[in-house]
Amino acid sequence: MRLKRLVLVCLLLTLGLSTVPVLGQEQPLVVFVLNPDLGVSSVFDGGPNGISALDEIFQSLGAETQVVNLVDPIPTEADVIVLIGPQQRLSLVSIARIWVHLAHGKNLLMALDPVNYAGMETENFNSGLLRLLTSAYGIRTLDTFLAEPWFTRDSVALLGGTSTFTYPDVIPHPVVEPLIDYDLPVLIWGARTMLVEPIGVDSLATPLLQNSTGYAETNSNVFNFAEDAPPLELNLEDDLVGRLDVAGLGENTLVNSRLAVLGDAEMLQNGYGLINVLGSSLPRNLGNYIFAQRLAAWLLDLPESEWPSLPEGFTWINVDGQSDDWDMMQAETVESPAAEATEEAEATAEPQVMPPAGIRALRNNAYLYLLLETADDPSATVEIQMADGTVINATTAAVQIAGETIPDAKMAVDSVTELRLPLRIAGGDIEQVCVSGGDCMSVTITDVADRDPFELRFPSGPLATVTSIRDIALMSQPVTGGEQVASLRAGDHLQVIGRDESGDWLQVDSAEYTGWLLSSLVVLNADIHNLPIIVQEP
Repeated sequence: MRLKRLVLVCLLLTLGLSTVPVLGQEQPLVVFVLNPDLGVSSVFDGGPNGISALDEIFQSLGAETQVVNLVDPIPTEADVIVLIGPQQRLSLVSIARIWVHLAHGKNLLMALDPVNYAGMETENFNSGLLRLLTSAYGIRTLDTFLAEPWFTRDSVALLGGTSTFTYPDVIPHPVVEPLIDYDLPVLIWGARTMLVEPIGVDSLATPLLQNSTGYAETNSNVFNFAEDAPPLELNLEDDLVGRLDVAGLGENTLVNSRLAVLGDAEMLQNGYGLINVLGSSLPRNLGNYIFAQRLAAWLLDLPESEWPSLPEGFTWINVDGQSDDWDMMQAETVESPAAEATEEAEATAEPQVMPPAGIRALRNNAYLYLLLETADDPSATVEIQMADGTVINATTAAVQIAGETIPDAKMAVDSVTELRLPLRIAGGDIEQVCVSGGDCMSVTITDVADRDPFELRFPSGPLATVTSIRDIALMSQPVTGGEQVASLRAGDHLQVIGRDESGDWLQVDSAEYTGWLLSSLVVLNADIHNLPIIVQEP
């Protein structure tokens, strides 16, 4: 029976490829699949699981949007089909309609969650649709679940416990270009991985997003949640490790159609990837928002000059050793020390490293950015002496305090030297900045009202997500009624350092603060009992 179904689909493929493509309307048409029996995400659902925000993105790019039930024919003028998060496998008729649409040179955006997670029986890698997409576009979607080392079967029982970050793949593409430039991740909630073949017989494919800290669990029985179910853990004999792709693009050069496959639906849903900052129109997860915008523009085949610009209200500094971002922002420049001091240094018997020709510094809500216009030694080490006595030593290899590496700091050197320092270590005034032990200088910091594009730049580790509908307190100690460090809102993500002995409190980091919060007010993507116990000094 399965063979007959595949033969029929292949026959439809042949018929579709011989059909003359229908020219699209002047205004592009995007159709969202809304089959009730598939359990797909709906554009009419403004709640967390809906995709009304994605619908708005397509409309903002000039597209008309409609819904379609695959029981009925897809409008011939439709330019893009959007299929997000089906929880059941597609029927043969549905697959045939999608395939003929692609054979006419049209495009498809499809997001598929892992097989068997939360009882979903979505398309598996051996289904007719996915086998056809593999052969025609070079993207093979696997029956896997992307798990971080700190995930457990219990921690992923709730969808919120599957959250993790993905980053642009090593192969550049315009869709992810800003994510590369500004170190922006795309947040996902449980994903399946895929294999992307760059060059096929009639296809070109590009991996978009990848995770290199986790592994691809191949045993879907871990989600049975029965007592005898296997644990969620790395098995090197079966599971995949390395750079694991969770999103890819494919183009079929024979019919000039485009395909975007995502291994996670939540990255584009209202209450997850495309959620707004509470009480604001700013996107909470900026990487997800930019990714969705540029992905939609690519599927609509818009010229790159018409793609959305980066959102306003954020500090757009690419820490790459270039000063062009600073020049555009017109940051205040602080002049170098007086000429007399420079002449005196030159007259000394021992050679001295020239100090920077100038320093610029700006501070937003989460980070301090520094630019040093080095004169002779662009690879110089930098020592930053804070007014509170803290000394920060920075090289391109690591930024450290007293020998301890600051994982979310960064230094880059090219025509200039640039640094990004989290405010929890650099939130005060700077006493002076020294380069390679040479002369030191003072610096004036310009405070800006813009937010940072991403406020949690830790490379890996457990995450806590605030779920309380009310603002919650981040405390200096794991006790109520003590000193409050900050106020956190629903949807805030924090890096988890450890817990107290009881597990009632978690110690967390953000770019701005280190503190403690009640574990009952967050969703943790790890088993709390596996976290290190942090003992507070009396």
